[in-house]
Amino acid sequence: MICIYHKWVYFYTIVMKIMKWILTIVVALFSLSTNGQDSLVIGHQALNKIYETKDPLFFSVHANRTYKILNQEGFFGNYSNVLIKNHNNLFIRLDGTGRVYKVKNKSGDTLFVDRIDSTQFFGYNGAAYEFIYKDTIMSLGGFGYWRKNGQLRYYSYQNHEWDLFPLNLEIPVTKESTYFDVPQNEIYILKLPLIDIATNRKDESFLVYKLDLTKREYQLLGDLNPELTKLFPVGVQYMSLQLPSLKSELMIFEGGKIYLFDYINNEVYQLINPAIEKTIFASSVGDYIDLAFENDGKLFYSKSKSSANKLDSIPISINDFSKLKYPLYLVKSQYNSLYFLIGGLLFIGLGIFVFRRWKKSNNNNLNHQQLTISDGSEYHFKPIELDLIDKIYQVSLTGKSYSVEDVNNSLGLTKKTLEIQKKIRTETLNRINHRFKMKFETDEDLIERIRSEEDRRFYRYIIREENGKKALNS
Repeated sequence: MICIYHKWVYFYTIVMKIMKWILTIVVALFSLSTNGQDSLVIGHQALNKIYETKDPLFFSVHANRTYKILNQEGFFGNYSNVLIKNHNNLFIRLDGTGRVYKVKNKSGDTLFVDRIDSTQFFGYNGAAYEFIYKDTIMSLGGFGYWRKNGQLRYYSYQNHEWDLFPLNLEIPVTKESTYFDVPQNEIYILKLPLIDIATNRKDESFLVYKLDLTKREYQLLGDLNPELTKLFPVGVQYMSLQLPSLKSELMIFEGGKIYLFDYINNEVYQLINPAIEKTIFASSVGDYIDLAFENDGKLFYSKSKSSANKLDSIPISINDFSKLKYPLYLVKSQYNSLYFLIGGLLFIGLGIFVFRRWKKSNNNNLNHQQLTISDGSEYHFKPIELDLIDKIYQVSLTGKSYSVEDVNNSLGLTKKTLEIQKKIRTETLNRINHRFKMKFETDEDLIERIRSEEDRRFYRYIIREENGKKALNS
């Protein structure tokens, strides 16, 4: 048996080494077959126009749609393509991977594209916000296998790999609801509610941050205005698009709801031009805006069913929107002032509450003192005590018992709090029993407690006939 076992172990080890060797060769061949090889994009009118434009552009972001330009085979065939454009270069990224493609040149209506990276890893940066900062491709946040991250990554042209820039905070973010203020090197981010799959923790806050790329530091600006939180996540986000000419982010939701988020000036606008709304929403069945960008006061767009990816445009300006009366977000000073106001009111309310309790306590103490005033003799019952003894005794003679409520009524405690009732009732009964024991030199209680037959959780009170006679005839 031992010999057979060793043979199986040896056989298993050989098989695993062979599989590892085959897998290494497959990965290497796959890498060589894709890295650095030219791809052709033929007859793509929109992409040709974008390549010829010398201005930096920001492209539309779809929350749940796949946009494809490059024909990737195999595993990466269904990955969405992301466009990144500065003054001189046009890049195509495979969303959720480290792959970077660059449009090298153009001949006629044909674009020649090369893959310039050598990365192998993927699955950590889906839906990341990608942009160019100081001629460097940047990637911020995104979804991974287990979590939504807030990492700031950059592509190294020298190493053909991705690396990290450290930040003071890690704010989970994706490409929606993000605005890049290029002149100031600042990115405005709307952090939406999320569930951390790794820990199953919920974060239901709507927070607006500003990321200073020069200092690589986040600053919390405030909470998204409650008037706008209802758009997320009930209204499924359809598209968002940075409008450089308007220095704002165009936010498009289902149901014809289109807003302009001005993060810099903390303002909100709503679309009032029906022509733009019709351009975005009114189309044939299954035909939607596949690609969009704004340049020089025009909204350029390409529809999904355009065979040649035709690029159309419509003018867009601030006059197409109406400014709303409330701000985009409540800045820290505003809600800090609000907190101070609420805190002040709570402090005043607490003071009034404490004063009333103190006054009420004094009244209760006065009543309590009236009940506990000694007549100078440890052995003599006070009139209020004799009255209670007589009532319990008379009820006991009939074979019945006295309830807690009956005791409270006899002592005039019905309008007191439960706490005060219990305190005075207990002290009075204990004092009566103490006087009885001292006076008649006995260990028996005058007023005895018995369990209620209806509810064993409660007590009732009785006085035995012989003890009652002693107490009342003394």
